[in-house]
Amino acid sequence: MVQYPNLRSFLQGYLVHCLTDQIDLASILYHCFPLNLLKGKLSPKHLVVLLEFFYLENVTLNKKLSGRYNAVLEEMGVNETHVQTFVQVVTKYLSSPSLVTGISLVQQLGILDDSRIEEYFAAAERFQKSWIQKNLLFLSLRIGKISEQITSSVIAMLPSMQSL
Repeated sequence: MVQYPNLRSFLQGYLVHCLTDQIDLASILYHCFPLNLLKGKLSPKHLVVLLEFFYLENVTLNKKLSGRYNAVLEEMGVNETHVQTFVQVVTKYLSSPSLVTGISLVQQLGILDDSRIEEYFAAAERFQKSWIQKNLLFLSLRIGKISEQITSSVIAMLPSMQSL
């Protein structure tokens, strides 16, 4: 961050993104999930889909992307055209976050192959079919304070990253 003081916010966001990718979400979810009966029926993939649904339906995103190309992206080999495509796709998602726009986002960015998208969509549809089960699972995430647990895990990793 010393090299690019004008990009501090961008670099902090990117660091949190990378750290979140490094934590074992399934392990945190299993550890914090208060309903043992339901816990055994959910695969790690289902838990991640559940968590994403939880945030889609319960967290309002009021953020705008700057869309500005910067030196960090250039050093990582990301060209300006990719940045503009990313900004357009993510802005569309942020304006109307949903399962459909989320899947569209990963398809347009080429993040997942079709078979993984189909698996994800199938898992998501299972949650959507049962309003009672979905809301019971969401309540479990609230009771287990999953957001706080994930945040704590990321914060715990920050001291080792301070030297970067």
